[in-house]
Amino acid sequence: MLRIFDRVCVALLALFSAGHGIVGTLMSSPLDQQITLWSFSGSIAAWLIAALNWMRGSRQGDQVLAFWALVGALSWIGLMIWLMPIADMWADIRPWLFIAVCAVLAFNSLRELTASSPNRPSERL
Repeated sequence: MLRIFDRVCVALLALFSAGHGIVGTLMSSPLDQQITLWSFSGSIAAWLIAALNWMRGSRQGDQVLAFWALVGALSWIGLMIWLMPIADMWADIRPWLFIAVCAVLAFNSLRELTASSPNRPSERL
Protein backbone atom coordinates (compact mmCIF):
# COMPACT_ATOMS: atom_id res chain seq x y z
CA MET A 1 0.00 0.00 0.00
CA LEU A 2 2.81 2.41 0.88
CA ARG A 3 4.56 1.63 -2.41
CA ILE A 4 1.42 2.52 -4.37
CA PHE A 5 1.13 5.80 -2.44
CA ASP A 6 4.80 6.48 -3.22
CA ARG A 7 4.19 5.87 -6.94
CA VAL A 8 1.15 8.16 -6.88
CA CYS A 9 3.27 10.93 -5.33
CA VAL A 10 5.95 10.45 -7.98
CA ALA A 11 3.30 10.67 -10.70
CA LEU A 12 1.86 13.80 -9.10
CA LEU A 13 5.29 15.44 -9.00
CA ALA A 14 5.77 14.68 -12.70
CA LEU A 15 2.26 15.93 -13.50
CA PHE A 16 2.68 19.13 -11.47
CA SER A 17 6.00 19.89 -13.13
CA ALA A 18 4.52 19.23 -16.58
CA GLY A 19 1.73 21.63 -15.72
CA HIS A 20 4.28 24.17 -14.54
CA GLY A 21 6.42 23.88 -17.64
CA ILE A 22 3.81 23.52 -20.35
CA VAL A 23 0.60 25.10 -19.12
CA GLY A 24 2.21 27.68 -16.88
CA THR A 25 4.69 28.90 -19.45
CA LEU A 26 2.97 28.54 -22.77
CA MET A 27 -0.60 29.37 -21.75
CA SER A 28 -0.46 31.75 -18.80
CA SER A 29 2.39 34.13 -19.43
CA PRO A 30 3.61 36.03 -22.47
CA LEU A 31 6.26 34.01 -24.25
CA ASP A 32 9.43 35.59 -22.90
CA GLN A 33 12.71 33.74 -23.45
CA GLN A 34 13.95 34.21 -19.90
CA ILE A 35 10.71 33.08 -18.26
CA THR A 36 10.49 30.12 -20.63
CA LEU A 37 14.07 29.10 -19.87
CA TRP A 38 13.59 29.20 -16.09
CA SER A 39 10.21 27.51 -16.23
CA PHE A 40 11.33 24.63 -18.43
CA SER A 41 14.57 24.13 -16.50
CA GLY A 42 12.58 23.94 -13.27
CA SER A 43 10.25 21.39 -14.84
CA ILE A 44 13.18 19.28 -16.02
CA ALA A 45 14.69 19.37 -12.53
CA ALA A 46 11.39 18.22 -11.01
CA TRP A 47 11.11 15.44 -13.61
CA LEU A 48 14.60 14.26 -12.68
CA ILE A 49 13.63 14.20 -8.99
CA ALA A 50 10.52 12.22 -9.93
CA ALA A 51 12.64 9.78 -11.96
CA LEU A 52 15.06 9.31 -9.04
CA ASN A 53 12.17 8.54 -6.73
CA TRP A 54 10.58 6.15 -9.25
CA MET A 55 13.86 4.24 -9.47
CA ARG A 56 14.19 4.30 -5.67
CA GLY A 57 10.80 2.63 -5.42
CA SER A 58 11.89 -0.02 -7.91
CA ARG A 59 15.31 -0.71 -6.36
CA GLN A 60 14.59 -1.37 -2.73
CA GLY A 61 17.76 -1.53 -0.67
CA ASP A 62 19.79 0.78 -2.92
CA GLN A 63 20.92 3.25 -0.28
CA VAL A 64 22.88 5.48 -2.65
CA LEU A 65 19.81 6.00 -4.80
CA ALA A 66 17.68 6.58 -1.70
CA PHE A 67 20.18 9.20 -0.50
CA TRP A 68 20.11 11.15 -3.77
CA ALA A 69 16.32 10.89 -3.97
CA LEU A 70 16.19 12.35 -0.45
CA VAL A 71 18.58 15.16 -1.41
CA GLY A 72 16.50 15.93 -4.50
CA ALA A 73 13.18 16.02 -2.64
CA LEU A 74 14.58 18.18 0.17
CA SER A 75 16.22 20.52 -2.35
CA TRP A 76 12.92 20.97 -4.15
CA ILE A 77 11.16 21.72 -0.86
CA GLY A 78 13.87 24.27 -0.03
CA LEU A 79 13.57 25.86 -3.46
CA MET A 80 9.79 26.19 -3.12
CA ILE A 81 10.11 27.77 0.32
CA TRP A 82 12.79 30.14 -0.99
CA LEU A 83 10.80 31.17 -4.08
CA MET A 84 7.41 31.66 -2.41
CA PRO A 85 8.23 35.03 -0.78
CA ILE A 86 10.11 36.21 -3.88
CA ALA A 87 7.08 35.60 -6.11
CA ASP A 88 4.62 36.49 -3.31
CA MET A 89 2.93 33.10 -3.64
CA TRP A 90 2.19 32.25 0.01
CA ALA A 91 -1.54 31.97 -0.72
CA ASP A 92 -1.07 30.01 -3.97
CA ILE A 93 -1.81 26.29 -3.67
CA ARG A 94 0.71 25.17 -6.31
CA PRO A 95 3.95 25.51 -4.31
CA TRP A 96 2.25 23.91 -1.31
CA LEU A 97 1.30 20.92 -3.48
CA PHE A 98 4.94 20.58 -4.57
CA ILE A 99 6.04 20.79 -0.93
CA ALA A 100 3.50 18.19 0.24
CA VAL A 101 4.36 15.68 -2.48
CA CYS A 102 8.11 16.15 -2.01
CA ALA A 103 7.72 15.81 1.77
CA VAL A 104 6.13 12.39 1.27
CA LEU A 105 8.88 11.40 -1.17
CA ALA A 106 11.56 12.64 1.24
CA PHE A 107 9.99 10.64 4.06
CA ASN A 108 9.91 7.50 1.93
CA SER A 109 13.52 8.06 0.85
CA LEU A 110 14.60 8.51 4.46
CA ARG A 111 12.68 5.39 5.46
CA GLU A 112 14.43 3.46 2.68
CA LEU A 113 17.79 4.92 3.64
CA THR A 114 17.52 3.95 7.29
CA ALA A 115 15.97 0.52 6.72
CA SER A 116 18.28 -2.43 7.10
CA SER A 117 17.77 -4.47 3.97
CA PRO A 118 19.41 -7.78 3.12
CA ASN A 119 19.24 -6.85 -0.57
CA ARG A 120 21.75 -4.02 -0.56
CA PRO A 121 23.71 -3.88 -3.84
CA SER A 122 27.06 -3.95 -2.00
CA GLU A 123 26.13 -7.21 -0.29
CA ARG A 124 25.07 -8.90 -3.52
CA LEU A 125 28.56 -8.66 -5.02
